[in-house]
Amino acid sequence: PVEVIISSTGGEVDSGMAIYDAIEGFAGKVTTVCIGQAYSMAAIIFAAGEERLVMGHSRVMIHQPAVMRAAGNTEQITAISDNLKKRQKQMVEILAERCGKSVKEVAKAVEKETYFAGEEAVAFGIATGTANFAEVFSKGGMRVC
Repeated sequence: PVEVIISSTGGEVDSGMAIYDAIEGFAGKVTTVCIGQAYSMAAIIFAAGEERLVMGHSRVMIHQPAVMRAAGNTEQITAISDNLKKRQKQMVEILAERCGKSVKEVAKAVEKETYFAGEEAVAFGIATGTANFAEVFSKGGMRVC
């Protein structure tokens, strides 16, 4: 088994999706553990785990992908917008599948920044359970930070 420990505010979508694909494609069991925060793209990576544990005081945040800066002519800006919409659709579909929610429910949740504490993350389905530090670190297995 592999445990992926996540404490991140997120990051660039394409890089995050590559990590998501690697976890999804791994033949063994992967447990993701949120310690502190799994915001934005980190929440998608967190969702890749078969078992998804969140510490009681940690938070997971989901929202629409964003572009921090865009420059260019009208056609370039339109292409950036179209790509962003495609990525959002992919991310909503991933979260819907992983959380056991409808696409419509997840799309509504990502309209704004939506934060989940431990039990809230479990109730939404983005986490499969809560854990404490001793439970996570008393297990064997490889850890990736």
